[in-house]
Amino acid sequence: MGMHKGQTNSGSFKKGEHRNTYTEFKKGQSASPATQFKSGVRNNPNYEFPKGIIPWNKGRTGVYSEEVRQKISNTLRKPETPIVRAIRDHYKMKEWINAIYLRDNYTCQKCRQRGGLHAHHIKGFILILREHKIRTIEQALTCKELWDISNGETLCWKCHRKTHKKIGNFTGVKTWTRRQ
Repeated sequence: MGMHKGQTNSGSFKKGEHRNTYTEFKKGQSASPATQFKSGVRNNPNYEFPKGIIPWNKGRTGVYSEEVRQKISNTLRKPETPIVRAIRDHYKMKEWINAIYLRDNYTCQKCRQRGGLHAHHIKGFILILREHKIRTIEQALTCKELWDISNGETLCWKCHRKTHKKIGNFTGVKTWTRRQ
């Protein structure tokens, strides 16, 4: 509600007057640099990065070594095929994983840790698909080697990552996430 013509301001707000003693001392002061930045007053690049200060990342080409970058690049160029994704998402794969976990008592077979587990094919999943020339789900379901629990072991995510680094098919950091 606004004021009508000729009406005086008899309410709690009076321009220029501070009723709160906690804010009275701030009258006429400028805002702190942090508040100025949040409000957009200090968005001038010359003010934020003064002359003579070199950015921490100037001249750096990357965090990863050339070898790791190449492996990550190869992974990005060769996305997982729809058949591989379909096999990994199939209920029979989930049954295989649970059978491995149950057999190994939900414990990593390298460091004996419980929790954060992965089921690992000792003979690689992709290698089996290539050897048996599996192109369809039906072919995958009939392949006994793919579902053999003696070809699997339970590993925690750290040991699983180390295993893949040793055998040379470590594909990048994004691949290795902790499962709950």
